[in-house]
Amino acid sequence: MSPDLMPLHDWTLEMKKKGRRQHFTSRFYLRHFAEPMGSENLQVFTKEECKWRKRSSKSIAFESDFYATVYIDGIESNGFDCFFKKYVEDPAAPVLQRIARSRVLNKQDRPILARFIGFTAARSPDLIRNVRISHEKAQSLTCQADFDKLLQQYCTITGQVWGPHIGQQLLHEDALNAAFMWGQSLEYRFLYYNWHLLCTTRHEPFVTSDRPVFAEKELDDSAYLVSLPVSSEVAVLIFDGGSLNPNRDKSREVATINVQTLRRADRFVACCQQTFPGDEILNEWRK
Repeated sequence: MSPDLMPLHDWTLEMKKKGRRQHFTSRFYLRHFAEPMGSENLQVFTKEECKWRKRSSKSIAFESDFYATVYIDGIESNGFDCFFKKYVEDPAAPVLQRIARSRVLNKQDRPILARFIGFTAARSPDLIRNVRISHEKAQSLTCQADFDKLLQQYCTITGQVWGPHIGQQLLHEDALNAAFMWGQSLEYRFLYYNWHLLCTTRHEPFVTSDRPVFAEKELDDSAYLVSLPVSSEVAVLIFDGGSLNPNRDKSREVATINVQTLRRADRFVACCQQTFPGDEILNEWRK
């Protein structure tokens, strides 16, 4: 299916099969930062332990049943996760792999990458939790009786028994819908931006994290900058407004991208080795 033909709510129609371990950073993507590339040999530095460990893509960047929802027949579904695999990860995996190896970005790759970048940014558990919290605060200002009626209708549709968890569950599914719509909004927006590849060597590698997409907007909305490390040696830069300075200091580009990645991270950073440009920022995690 072409990216521009994706149904808006297609994720609700996906498999009604509950998945226990649900990754929020794609495993194939994480393996681009292993040594060698494509292997399971990742160097991972976590905020919790503040030290390096050898890890596999399977053992990081996941939560149990975080994207699980309750379908109309009351069956727990991992439709959100299945949508992401079918319409986001599967099309993006060969494209990202080719870009990582060839260091060439073709125009026809952009719709697939725009979707991957948009939904990778949107499906962060910490971001979705923040959305849910904001919805909880908004709900607290509404009439409780009206909200209770909504919950009763929800229980009737899903065949669930009323309980104290129902409100949290409904707000969580509402936050997933918000993340889905935001991811699609980002996808379409990125298609109209300027795209550029930055390249380096494995001796001065790019890193990634649990939140690999960095986005920054000027205060006057005059420009929008987005970056995503594609592999240890390639990163994609997307920007709206302005242009890259041909006389820029290219020696600092890798460190700048890595610092952006680290500032965005909530849980860990992954790399092909334990040293990289900008790694002094890890000292802030140790404090």
